Amino acid sequence: MRPIKDLPINPGLVTNDTDRNLTGRWKDGDKVRFHRGLPEKMGGWEKASTNQFVGVCRSLLNWQSHSTVNYIGLGTHRRIYVYNAGIFSNITPYDETGTLGSNAFTMVDESAAVTVADTSHNRSKGGFVNFSGASAAHGITINGEYEVTSVTSANAYVITHSSAATASGTGGGASIAYSYELPAGFESSVFGLGWGAGTWSQSTWDTARSTSNFLLEARIWTLDKWGEDFIASPTNGKIYVWDTSGGTGARAAIAHSNAPTVNNSIMVSPENQHLVSLGSQVGANEEPMLIKWSSSEDYTAWTATSTNTAGSKRLNLGSEIVCGVKGSKEILVFTDTHVYSMFFTGPPLIFSFSPVAHNGGIRGKNAAKEYNGVVYWMGEKNFYFYNGNVNVLNCDVWAKIFDDSNYTQRAKTIAAVNSNFGEVWWFYVSADSEEIDRYVVFSAVEKHWTFGELSRTCYVGDSSLFPRPFATSNGYLYDHEVGVDDDGSAMASSLSSYDMEIGDGDEMAHVSILLPDFKVLTGSINVQMKAKRYAQSTEERDGEIVNVTSTTEFINPRIKGRQISLHFTTTDAGDDWRLGTTRAGFRPHGKK
Repeated sequence: MRPIKDLPINPGLVTNDTDRNLTGRWKDGDKVRFHRGLPEKMGGWEKASTNQFVGVCRSLLNWQSHSTVNYIGLGTHRRIYVYNAGIFSNITPYDETGTLGSNAFTMVDESAAVTVADTSHNRSKGGFVNFSGASAAHGITINGEYEVTSVTSANAYVITHSSAATASGTGGGASIAYSYELPAGFESSVFGLGWGAGTWSQSTWDTARSTSNFLLEARIWTLDKWGEDFIASPTNGKIYVWDTSGGTGARAAIAHSNAPTVNNSIMVSPENQHLVSLGSQVGANEEPMLIKWSSSEDYTAWTATSTNTAGSKRLNLGSEIVCGVKGSKEILVFTDTHVYSMFFTGPPLIFSFSPVAHNGGIRGKNAAKEYNGVVYWMGEKNFYFYNGNVNVLNCDVWAKIFDDSNYTQRAKTIAAVNSNFGEVWWFYVSADSEEIDRYVVFSAVEKHWTFGELSRTCYVGDSSLFPRPFATSNGYLYDHEVGVDDDGSAMASSLSSYDMEIGDGDEMAHVSILLPDFKVLTGSINVQMKAKRYAQSTEERDGEIVNVTSTTEFINPRIKGRQISLHFTTTDAGDDWRLGTTRAGFRPHGKK
């Protein structure tokens, strides 16, 4: 007689205790979620369009025009775009326009490389330049858009033409008009080295730094909407506006000459529509703890007068303002150490500010997200939430996440919401990577955690305009929760349990039968049972890997031990599953 017993396992992954204390829990997994108590394969994704954008996208915003056109705004480290109907339109503002000197192009016979002479050009590698009005020279005509491939001096840079010159010399004529796009920012955070890196009095004059704790952060745009228009600002840059009435052929332009020219981040207040600059400036001086806001419904008015509602406030807890997040009742302003509550109060102060608590060192501009009236964020060594008070969010997988995290690239951390499943996500950079390659998910509804591997540099899953989550990676926009595959290829998934006692812990037992139970099983899934003689055993008996389909009634594991664990994997395209409660039959097998 072999008794059949359930092998119940509680939802969520847990890594914060010993294996012995976590019997009846799941240990590891990838591309798995727990929904209504049961584990299942995560939804797949597919490209929203074959069209690509340039650069690494770190900011997304979706909004609708007055004519009900749905747009997505994207900020990469090289450009900003608006996406509509499968097309990315480049709206990157021009940083400078003018006319080059006569015959500013230097060509070399049989080479496509062209040197451009422009005194104090301020271009950088990876930036884009546009020329018009140039005349043909040495077999080629330099008109249109080009990428800066190298910078040779402060007065010259190199572009690459589509074809090689037929002779050497200069040319282009005397009427070469140029339009320079906003220079590219850093793709990754780097420590500043060389001349001028670091803070005042850090070293001696005219001495290049060979080491530094001065971090130059990856470029991250902050995005918002102003009515039907698009507001964007890069880290410590100017504020730009893209007017939808100009169409996707128009470029974004500086909001106004009165607007702050240095802004760590920006947002539009939900009350009375003030354009808010966080980490602004006074005159030519950067003020990383200063907040400035325009007059209500007028982003051209920034100087406070008796007839407008413009104003400013300097915070004092921290050394710089990192970001702001709109909550259900207030705006939360994060400095590098604290979080403030920002309330609209009306004249004469317009906004009031109250420090709430330490914020645990929020990781970056996009590391916090509001869901269902609660703001969640990832700090240096903990997760936190604010529901009127700041609290540490208990994390069942703390060691898995924070012991494997690249803190230098913390600014890339992305918080997101998948509202269809009540989940709060964070995408982050693991210790051995320089780019986002991991995710961790907290179920705000069911109060458990999952994690896995996935490269997504931005993710939006709480849009009221688009039915599915969408995300960015490698120059593409992806629709998520579509099917069960990775853009037409197999999306592997896995789930493993901790060891479970199969007897009274004294005698060994032989597992003679395993009865799979799947609520959903499309395709197949590999099922394996492993056994141990002792909890601390390094020796582990691996049972046969069995490929289970919807018609598989039972498995004969033929394995013995005092503890067993369950392991599930899928590797083929089209595989999908939702697991119920597995059962197993045992018979005593002695004490050895």
